[in-house]
Amino acid sequence: MVSLHGLILAALSVLAAEVQAPACRGLGLDTPPIVEVTAKRNRAPLAIYALGFSKTGALAWLEARQGFDSDSYNWLLSVVELNRDRPLAVREFLLRSANVQALCARYEKPIRRLLDKFGIERGAPVALEQPDPTRDPTGIDLVAGRRDRESHKTAYRVRMQGKDGSKFIGTTWRVDLDSGQPPVGPPKLMGILRSPFEARVAVLIVQTMTGDEGAEVATVKVFGGRTDQGWRPSE
Repeated sequence: MVSLHGLILAALSVLAAEVQAPACRGLGLDTPPIVEVTAKRNRAPLAIYALGFSKTGALAWLEARQGFDSDSYNWLLSVVELNRDRPLAVREFLLRSANVQALCARYEKPIRRLLDKFGIERGAPVALEQPDPTRDPTGIDLVAGRRDRESHKTAYRVRMQGKDGSKFIGTTWRVDLDSGQPPVGPPKLMGILRSPFEARVAVLIVQTMTGDEGAEVATVKVFGGRTDQGWRPSE
C-alpha cells in the first residue's frame, strides 16, 4: 500500500513536470528569425532564432541550415558564455522542416534539458536591436587591421562605443584565398541582443565562407560585452 507521504511526493513530481518551461517558449509559429540569409544559386540559406539568456551571462540560439543537395535542414543549438565568449555546448538536430516550432516539438526533451542545464530563461522573444545613440552601447565598430602578408589574413577588432568611452570586446578574421584555407569575407554587423538580467549585450556578426565551386556559407560569431563597466575614454 502506498503511504500518504508517497502519494504527495508523486503528485508533486507530476506537477513539477507539468510546469517545466517549454524548450522554445517565446517562439511562436509566426516568429521570424532575428537574422536570415536567403538562398541563392551559390549561397546556402541561414535562419537564426534567439532562445534566451541566463542570469549568469550565457546566451542560447538556434541556427537552421540546408545543404544545396539536401531536402533536410541541419539545426544547431549553441550556448555561449559571454564573459569570455566561450562555447558551452553545441548540439545538432536533423529535420525535414525549416519551421522552428516543428523542431522544438520533435526534440523538446533534449533541447529543454540542455537549456535548463545552463540556466537559459525562456519567455518573451529576444529582439535584435541596432545600437542607439541614447543608450549604451551607442555604436559598434569593426576595426580592420593590416593584412598579414604571411598568413594572408586580416584581423577585425570588435569595438563597442558608449557614452563613457569605448572598448574592444573581441577579434574576428578575414581570410584570403592565398592562405590555403577556405576564404572568409569581411565581417558584417547584424545587431545586438540585450540581456534582460544584467547590463550585458551580445553582438552578432556574420561572415561568408566560400567553399568548393564557389559555394557560400554564412558563419555566425557572437561577442559579449558589459555596458556598465570597462569603458575607456575615447582618444
